[in-house]
Amino acid sequence: EVLALAPAAYEAAGVSPGMLTAEQEKALRDAAAHPARGSLVSVLRTVAMNGQRVHAADLRLQSYIQDYDVEIAQEAAIADPVTGTSKTGAVLDVRPLLSPDASSVLLEVRFTLARPGPMRSFDPGAAPLGTIQLPVRELLRSKSTVACPVGRTALLCSGNGGATDKGWVFAVLLRPTLAGDGGGDATESTEKRQMRMFDVSLLCA
Repeated sequence: EVLALAPAAYEAAGVSPGMLTAEQEKALRDAAAHPARGSLVSVLRTVAMNGQRVHAADLRLQSYIQDYDVEIAQEAAIADPVTGTSKTGAVLDVRPLLSPDASSVLLEVRFTLARPGPMRSFDPGAAPLGTIQLPVRELLRSKSTVACPVGRTALLCSGNGGATDKGWVFAVLLRPTLAGDGGGDATESTEKRQMRMFDVSLLCA
């Protein structure tokens, strides 16, 4: 979960990256539920087998004019805009490793949050070209390994937003749970198992 919090609300929770107490988690969630103090930006959920690497994404696309194609026809120049796409949002890449007693999970995590900044533009000053746009993104990234008890919540990372977000703090919460029986790391396969035998005596003679 990605929470956007007013600086005062984040500081009042007294948190730092790592495991959260029940009181700290409640303070963050209560602040996010109050429009004047915070909001819920994104929720990412994914399911993985033990040791499987998976990802989840919540992305938004924004088109912009990145260039122009100029064509000359009958001594007249025509400029066709070339559009690009800027992606913003959150991406979670995670690989869970379950402990033998299924009480905790070692999470190899890579996370990126991209927030849209003010669109920049400039005029190349040559007819018939128009304005070219340059998208700006504010990035919050984390790459870490987190040991977390099943069902507990950890603060993966936090960071300040840009001018567009009025300096609010983005807090990323991570909470592993078990789906199904959650026991062991053996998986059933429907693929046929084949065994091949080769005579290598001529090669070894």
